[in-house]
Formats: sequence, C-alpha cells, structure tokens
Amino acid sequence: MRLTHRLLAALTLFTCAYAPTRLSAQEQSAPASTTTATVSVEISRGTGAPLLDGRDDDLFWQSVPVRSGFREARPTEDADPKQNTEFRIAYDETYVYVFVRAYDTAPDSIIKLLSRRDDQTASDQIVVMLDSYHDRRTGYEFTVNPLGVKADYAISNDGNEDQAWNAIWDVATQIDSLGWTAEYRIPFSQLRFELKPEMTFGFMIWRDLARHTAAITYPL
Repeated sequence: MRLTHRLLAALTLFTCAYAPTRLSAQEQSAPASTTTATVSVEISRGTGAPLLDGRDDDLFWQSVPVRSGFREARPTEDADPKQNTEFRIAYDETYVYVFVRAYDTAPDSIIKLLSRRDDQTASDQIVVMLDSYHDRRTGYEFTVNPLGVKADYAISNDGNEDQAWNAIWDVATQIDSLGWTAEYRIPFSQLRFELKPEMTFGFMIWRDLARHTAAITYPL
C-alpha cells in the first residue's frame, strides 16, 4: 500500500507504553517504566532515498535531525545509560527509515553472534517498534544485532509476540571505531493502520548491551 505525500506529511510518532518481551538470554524481560512521559516526534520527509549501507554520510540523512535522550531500563531503571545512543527517523511515500548509532567506548567488546533469522542470542541488539494503530497494545517489532541477524514479531495483547510473522524489510549494520550502527528501511505495506488525513504511530527504540545485561530505551 502506498501512502500519499499528504498523508505522510501528517505522520507523527509517539513513544509506546510497552517494551520488548524478548531482550537477552541473560535475564527475563522487564516492562518499560510506567512513569515515563510521552514524547512526540514529528518525523522528517527525506530527500531522495538513502543508500542502505549502515552509514549516515549520504545526503539523505544530513537534513534529518539527530535525536537522543535515552535512559537505562535495566538493570537500573531510569539511570544514565552506560553507552550513548542516537537515532534519526525519516520517511518517503513507501518506507519508514530509521538510523541508530549505538556508541560504544569498547567496540571490541560488542557481543555479536551469528544465528538464523528470528533466533535470539545473547548479542547486543537494537529493536525498533511501531504501534501503527497507536493503541498501546499491538504493534510490530524489528530487531537486528551487530552482524545483521534479523528478527521480527507481530505484537498483540500488550506484549504477546507472534514469531511466525515475517515481514519484508531491510536493515544494514556496521561496526566501526565508534561502536555500531543499524540502518532500517521498513515498508508501510508491511504495517496495518487506518488511513486518515492525520496519523499517529506509537514508536520505541530499545537497545540491549549484552555484556552489561542492560537495556536502554528512548525516550524517557
């Protein structure tokens, strides 16, 4: 399904009330803080399309604001994160694009394990979640680790994950001297939502630091 420019221009993202139920092999999942404030993000319309390579040095990303403000959810709720994280988000008529920079002061300590798609390992990972009905009960989860291993789930009933759901989407990762990156390209056609002149999606980014059994989430 292709959305019109008029509809996309009115798209706003809000933080979701839920957190991923599958986080790392070391510990059980934990809900996001119920005391966090809702933060709205009006996403940018990109110019052209980015080269999906895990880098943000092309012209597409240069005009997209960098956002931060992540907080630690685990092991200490609402603590300063152990590592900084930033993201950019944009769209065109067909895709939502998300670029996440996961800074790491010890890149050689990033935990990265190969596996089959949808198999969870004790790796660092980034999770992008979209609540396209903005009902805080349903949504879609797009996960990647530093080696580009993908997982995706349809979420129902405020946290149940359907592992059999497999969307068509792309992501590219890079590990470098600053840490690692994930560049997402998610088609609107893979999401269910109500078409109307103004649309609001729920939105969350979650990062796992496997060596600390820590998770940080945007935003507070």
